[in-house]
Amino acid sequence: MTNSTHVRDIEKYLIKAMPMTESIGFSIRSFSKLKVEISAPLDKNINHCGTAFGGSISVLAILSAWCLAWANVRDESFEGDVIICSHSIKFTNSISGDIHSVSDSRHSDWQDFRRKIARRGSAKIDVTSRIYSNEIEAATFSGSFAFIKR
Repeated sequence: MTNSTHVRDIEKYLIKAMPMTESIGFSIRSFSKLKVEISAPLDKNINHCGTAFGGSISVLAILSAWCLAWANVRDESFEGDVIICSHSIKFTNSISGDIHSVSDSRHSDWQDFRRKIARRGSAKIDVTSRIYSNEIEAATFSGSFAFIKR
């Protein structure tokens, strides 16, 4: 399976598992345990001011952060689900182009997260996303995600 096929399969899974994601027209640009980058076009996420709708920006940020958490448990033998517990987002610039959300592992201890899941069946981790448009940072997302054993 090529990486692009792998990414398309993940996009299909996300649309099936979270149907509202289809409406934002997202596409995964990179997907690994270290970094997830997801984009969405402005034209599907525009507001009354001609800029990106804050709700769409939030959805994209949550989606990339959730995918990073999921990427860090999906290849393990864990039976359970990644869920969001809490989040906040700070908007710093308006977005007048396509939206890009990047979540990476630099501030998260994934080994400890997986160790706690193996030991207790659940764990919680904080994940951040940075949202860009035209290479300008427009928002910062912080979220807490949990893995809950089925």
